[in-house]
Amino acid sequence: MPLRKHPEPPIFTPAPLYPFQQVCADYFMINGHHYVVIVDRFSCWICVYAFRSNELTSKHLKNTFRDLFVAYGVAEEISSDGGPQFIGKEFQDFLTQWGVKHRLSSVAYPQSNGRAEVAVKTAKRIVHDNLSPDGSLNNDKAAHAILVFFV
Repeated sequence: MPLRKHPEPPIFTPAPLYPFQQVCADYFMINGHHYVVIVDRFSCWICVYAFRSNELTSKHLKNTFRDLFVAYGVAEEISSDGGPQFIGKEFQDFLTQWGVKHRLSSVAYPQSNGRAEVAVKTAKRIVHDNLSPDGSLNNDKAAHAILVFFV
């Protein structure tokens, strides 16, 4: 009789002590438009960035995180599902240069990056509800919706 494998116990990440110490990130797409959502694990604050199809690269992700670090401070840890942009050499070199740990969650088990998955659902709802008639994001309405979400 074959041995039955039991699921491994979850590994819990210690809670952050201050804002933007630990962030989670994930890509999503709505109506052919690509976005990355970055969420702070301490405050649950979300940041959404739009990308063109040709910008779905480690280089553009690196530039986005550099802007995020300048605005909110350098994270100690980034969690992602390990998509190609996150594991690309340019982004990995950037994280090493800035002293940021990269924690990978399983693509097959999205619950392990649950904070990012919840943020993606929230960001998708905000983006979807604030699209202009031409399908582009109305930045003012989306920014207002994010602010209302946290009040």
